[in-house]
Amino acid sequence: MSPKPTAAVIPLKPSQRRPPKRRADQRWGKAVIDRGFTVIPTMLFWGQARIGLTADEFNVVLQLVAHWWDANEDPRPAKDTIAERMGKDARTIQR
Repeated sequence: MSPKPTAAVIPLKPSQRRPPKRRADQRWGKAVIDRGFTVIPTMLFWGQARIGLTADEFNVVLQLVAHWWDANEDPRPAKDTIAERMGKDARTIQR
């Protein structure tokens, strides 16, 4: 039995994407990849305007995704941590 969907999904056309020519460590360098990485669905970038996110809001989403390690638990980074990384005031992040 398939699990019930938990979110609305935006219908997409089938991808015409070509396979990558280089692996991530070849693209970014082994030292960078060894520090860790986060997989971000491309449709978040392509759909930023459609979703209605400002650049700062989108950056907060990326910061949250970087802390989302378990699909069954919400990420919980401190707003002060996000604010420091973005060069913003913690109150701005809270809003």
